[in-house]
Amino acid sequence: MDKNQKDEWNYHPKNILDTVKLDQANRLAKNKSKEGSLEEAKRIYLDILARFPNNKKANDGIKSLSGQVSDNSSKVQDPPQDRLKPVVNLYSQGQHPQALKQAKELLQQFPNSITLHNICGAVNAALGQFDAALNYFSQVIKIKPNYAEAYSNMGNALKGKGDLEAAIDNYNQAIKIKPDYYGAYYNMGNVLQEKGESEAAIVSYKQAIKIKPDHAQAYFKMGVSLQGKGDLEAAIVSYKQATKIKSDHTEAYGNMGLALKDKGDLETAIVCFDKANDKGSIARALECTYFLENYNEFNQRLDFITKKDPANLRVAAMSAFAAHQINQKDTYPFCRNPIELIQMSNIRNHVPDPYKFINTILDEMNGKKAEWEPKNKTTKGGFQTNNKLFSNPSPNMKTLEGIIKKELKLFYTNFKANKNTLIENWPDEIKIAAWYVRMLQSGHQDSHIHPAGWVSGVFYLKTVEAPTQQEGAIEFGLQGYNYPVSNEDYPRRLYQPCDGDLVLFPSSLFHKTIPVIKDVERCVIAFDLVG
Repeated sequence: MDKNQKDEWNYHPKNILDTVKLDQANRLAKNKSKEGSLEEAKRIYLDILARFPNNKKANDGIKSLSGQVSDNSSKVQDPPQDRLKPVVNLYSQGQHPQALKQAKELLQQFPNSITLHNICGAVNAALGQFDAALNYFSQVIKIKPNYAEAYSNMGNALKGKGDLEAAIDNYNQAIKIKPDYYGAYYNMGNVLQEKGESEAAIVSYKQAIKIKPDHAQAYFKMGVSLQGKGDLEAAIVSYKQATKIKSDHTEAYGNMGLALKDKGDLETAIVCFDKANDKGSIARALECTYFLENYNEFNQRLDFITKKDPANLRVAAMSAFAAHQINQKDTYPFCRNPIELIQMSNIRNHVPDPYKFINTILDEMNGKKAEWEPKNKTTKGGFQTNNKLFSNPSPNMKTLEGIIKKELKLFYTNFKANKNTLIENWPDEIKIAAWYVRMLQSGHQDSHIHPAGWVSGVFYLKTVEAPTQQEGAIEFGLQGYNYPVSNEDYPRRLYQPCDGDLVLFPSSLFHKTIPVIKDVERCVIAFDLVG
């Protein structure tokens, strides 16, 4: 439930007096000098003199350091505040293209501005232009070699690019320069967690918290790592601390609810889910009331959600299942009787040589970067790519995208008589998220829905020939997510696909893959129509 990574970026070198008083700053500089951190001591003295040019302690401190450290400060040349502030404001407000344009214009006059280079780097990183971001951060380091924040920013950009090891190296360099650098420890924790190294991530988050004990996000992220390694009690403690510091930390409440739900404390989990109050948490609170067999409360909640949000797909799935199990009408309007809205087709209806087309797509997909059993995904015993296959597509992928759009329009035509939210609120613009899944022997997918989609589908590139025990088939049904079954006779539908098949269905419909028994591959492109 960790929706946003929220790395710590630094684009504006703060004056030491932004955080401490004058006497404290002078004492800190003196201590840094005694410790041998001469560059850091000089930086603090220079920060003091920038605001208090006649401060005797700072002037004496600078004189005592004369000749002991190199003077890079003369290289730094930021614009005057009245010209810099508008650019900083644009960046802070998320107006990235405008901020980048103005920053680059100012760089023509102030080529040694750390702030402008950092802003350009951060903006490019936000736009996914990580190589350009790295160039700007590298320029910062050339201007000021011991500027720790630039190394941390480099780490963030490298992380965005996918070079996690290099990112860690840069965070470590930032920490070497500035041992009490909260942001570098926090950012390194994020990368370690992404690598699946939960123990190391926890160590990094703890160090960040030691430096900055009032930062809720570090407690939250440490909770994510603890939860990931199965230490639910410690995760709950960490989430509680995050909410103590930041009472409206909805992600912490949501994750705490998940941990409590996994522990079987459903009533307390409901309280946390209600405080989180996002789509997923609203649905999970509803599920918990059903699991507790509080059917009156379940229906009251369902009625409230129906009026407030008729397009919560996890609620739709729960409502359809509950209606069958406790013999009541499915009142949630997104897609009643979703198992009746399944559409089958084949690529041969769209291309003259389907086998050539399939093999060309398959070759391209096998060249894509894919992750083995990606975290928080349902693919087991297989590889899966990200969901951006149609970003900058090749000609063949562009053709496939067009075919899927035609099939989606046909889906709408075939089922437009249905009076439900899915049809009545059909997206005006067809946007498709697509990803590649390559399963090996024993590969399968657990029963799941696609809560971020509208209509979902599968394009089969390679299927199991002469299947045994329905291996590789797709099964649709109303049950998933460990819903407790009291009536086994709920609707199911099994489909054994062939190469080139296209199958479309409502994104709220549970589906799973029967495990592959043979030592063969089962390769598909899965996709969602996203609203």
